[in-house]
Amino acid sequence: MPQQLPPFKKMAENQLKKLQLKFEPVEFQNGDNLFTEGDDALHLWVVREGCVDLRFELPDNRPVSGKMTVDSVEVEEREPAAKVLEWSCFVPPYKMRLSACINFKTMLRKTLAKI
Repeated sequence: MPQQLPPFKKMAENQLKKLQLKFEPVEFQNGDNLFTEGDDALHLWVVREGCVDLRFELPDNRPVSGKMTVDSVEVEEREPAAKVLEWSCFVPPYKMRLSACINFKTMLRKTLAKI
């Protein structure tokens, strides 16, 4: 799976095998929160199918709506490639910069631990 994604295409075969062992499949439903702005960035997420909206949070914990969506990461059901989400796990201060909300049933893969 990782070898199909642009960020991993130049990795050696042994590196890809190690990376692949660190991913686990997870599934979320519409309205689930994947992570919240300010959370520790502990995982790299790969969207295999579905849609994740990236949003910013309002001060004072006011309710967030779709109007706060900055971008959407969407992968069609039969699309061969996946999309990588959340690079904050690679750069200091290792915190989520946005929140992620599931837009409809979504299949993802996440790293089991920080890579």
